[in-house]
Amino acid sequence: MIISAGAFRRLVSIVIQSGHAVGFLLSGCTIEHGEDVRQVGMENQSTLQLVAQQPFSSDCTTHIKLDNTTIAAGAFRRLVSIVIQSGHSVNCELSCCTIEPEEDVRQLQVGMENQSALQLVALQPVSSDYTTRITLDCTTIAAGVFRRLVSIVIQSGRSVNCELSRCKIKPEEDVGQLQVEIENRSAVKL
Repeated sequence: MIISAGAFRRLVSIVIQSGHAVGFLLSGCTIEHGEDVRQVGMENQSTLQLVAQQPFSSDCTTHIKLDNTTIAAGAFRRLVSIVIQSGHSVNCELSCCTIEPEEDVRQLQVGMENQSALQLVALQPVSSDYTTRITLDCTTIAAGVFRRLVSIVIQSGRSVNCELSRCKIKPEEDVGQLQVEIENRSAVKL
């Protein structure tokens, strides 16, 4: 099944903002690249309205799992941002997935616009006793996308448990450099 990046973002937002403990599994899908910039702005406004309406219970944990799915890098970044900024406990796992790198500058521009809109989600009251877990298992990810993941986690200012297991970072030549970069960041514990 092919899912647009916009439909995926709306689905994840609804699941996370439900105010209930929810399990969500997406298997054998492709989440495609790109969205219309005007559509992104309009969708983020409705997302923000939903955030203001839903209080979260401290015992609410949302589980999101993508299995054997191909996801565009921009959709992955938005997923990570939404998960981190949800204000309650979220376990997000990608298993046997492929995160496709950006293909053009236009996609980067859309990602930047979403980033500023998604940061507004963090304005909701945040419980100090929630945990955020992001697990990548047996997943292929580009070095640049991995760098961006680390940056998003650090910039969030939140405690995030991010685990990689049996993953493939491409190109392989960049793995050593990535390890040095991450070890040199005081906010990251390996």
